[in-house]
Amino acid sequence: MAAQEDAKSGEGRQGPRRESESHDELTGVGAKLLEAFEAMPESKGRRIVLFIEDDSRCATCLGGWDSDMDAIAAVFAHLAAVFEANEKKMMLVPMGRG
Repeated sequence: MAAQEDAKSGEGRQGPRRESESHDELTGVGAKLLEAFEAMPESKGRRIVLFIEDDSRCATCLGGWDSDMDAIAAVFAHLAAVFEANEKKMMLVPMGRG
């Protein structure tokens, strides 16, 4: 499991981080959901992205991906499909670092 986590509020914000083990309640829930997914015969050869959040924190858990970048590309492809299904067009504008 890969888990990224970030605080939503500015207070006590540690910033995003990547862990291979669950380290709090949100990533613990993610680990259990990933275990359930991986236990299903139908999950063979499939990948999963989980977004979990509460009012102050969020976590992203990945299962079955070769790289985080592959998972990110898939998330954008899924978002573009949701936009298209709602007769909208999603456009990404690259922003360079100053």
